Amino acid sequence: ADNVLKRMTIIGEILSFRAMAQQGLREVFSQHCPFLMGPIEGLADVVTPDTDIQVTLSIFELASAAGIPCEVDPALVTALARHRTGLGWLWGH
Repeated sequence: ADNVLKRMTIIGEILSFRAMAQQGLREVFSQHCPFLMGPIEGLADVVTPDTDIQVTLSIFELASAAGIPCEVDPALVTALARHRTGLGWLWGH
């Protein structure tokens, strides 16, 4: 039970740090490169449930790198995929 609590705490800290970093990225990009943010936000807005999952993840990865919050966290999807294929360092396997 302690291991699960420790892992959840680590995950929470990582997600909090990531949220702060994304907020900073978004503020800097919006202020200094608004011409880049518009198209990226536009791409993120056109994603629908019917959009191919690989296209969706690519768009969300781009948006996330620019600090735009997304419905699906591409880093989390990648981490879960690694865990499923046996590369999950976070889970101790």
